Amino acid sequence: MPALAELVGRRPLLIAFDEVVDALYGITIRAYVQQHLNPFSTIVLRGGESNKRFDEVERVCDAAIASGLPRNGVMVAVGGGVVLDIVGMAAALYRRGVAFVRIPTTLLGMVDVAVGIKQAVNFGNKKNVLGTFYPPIGVLNDPTFLSTSSRRDLACGVAEIIKIGLVADPLLFGLLERYLEPLLESSFQRPSEIAREVLERSQFTMMTELAPNLYEDDLKRAVDFGHSFSPTIELRSDYRLAHGEAVAIDMLLSTAIAAHRGICASSLFDRLIVLYDAAGLAIEDDLCTLPLLMEALVDVKGHRGGNLNFPVPNGIGTCTFLQHVDATDCRVALDAVAHSARRNVLSKRL
Repeated sequence: MPALAELVGRRPLLIAFDEVVDALYGITIRAYVQQHLNPFSTIVLRGGESNKRFDEVERVCDAAIASGLPRNGVMVAVGGGVVLDIVGMAAALYRRGVAFVRIPTTLLGMVDVAVGIKQAVNFGNKKNVLGTFYPPIGVLNDPTFLSTSSRRDLACGVAEIIKIGLVADPLLFGLLERYLEPLLESSFQRPSEIAREVLERSQFTMMTELAPNLYEDDLKRAVDFGHSFSPTIELRSDYRLAHGEAVAIDMLLSTAIAAHRGICASSLFDRLIVLYDAAGLAIEDDLCTLPLLMEALVDVKGHRGGNLNFPVPNGIGTCTFLQHVDATDCRVALDAVAHSARRNVLSKRL
């Protein structure tokens, strides 16, 4: 937390805690802020995708008004990706823009949501349809927060690390293949040098991909790998599936399509299966049917300016874009995933 003092000085603060983080660390953080950074006020938000709504943004704005947060005040988001998005939206809107700081406490937050300048909330039965491009004045990453993360939350973050490694950083992908199990067993605390390298490479590679296209003028984005089917999968599951879990399923389906078309080796699909097994990520879900995948393609095409811009790997660390994916592609991908799931079940029984 000393880095927060250096970043915001004595400016008035509104600190928004994820309720889980507040229960674990709230007293300690409040005591530090009281001693070094006052004045401040707080609000506690609920995490989880079902709470990523505009009325939660309004709650933060209400709290800012109630506390008298001035134009030179700072909103500080302490929590997972949902809380970071909600507070980022509120900061962009309140008084036409006040400064904000992201302090991600989940793996997914550290390697994905906290990187870049955008934030969004769900609205009208659509994911991330309301949003802003509005940069924070700083992002503070403290990997010790991960020591209290659930295995499921860690797995969701791993899905996003797999994504960026597969399309942009072969060394990162290799580190996961070699060290994923000990990293998960230690909540990304050990081996310490490897944990640091995986986190830093994930963040740096993501920033490298985003920096030339911060405002998404070009809608061909490698970082959209795993995000073609997944928004619809996640939404239709009523958020039973977490974001990272939906992304993982999407990546596997997309890689199966690439392998079917001869764009990448089929062994790449198998290597993903091995990583998913180590992470505890499901490779399929009953929700994933051909009609749902076709619905997802229609929706994502609208989000990408009328073009599909469907990213698929053509090797480890590189990708290409498809402008046409049809029912045959989707059916083949579903069959490939189902076959692998059956094979996994049989191998575990033996």
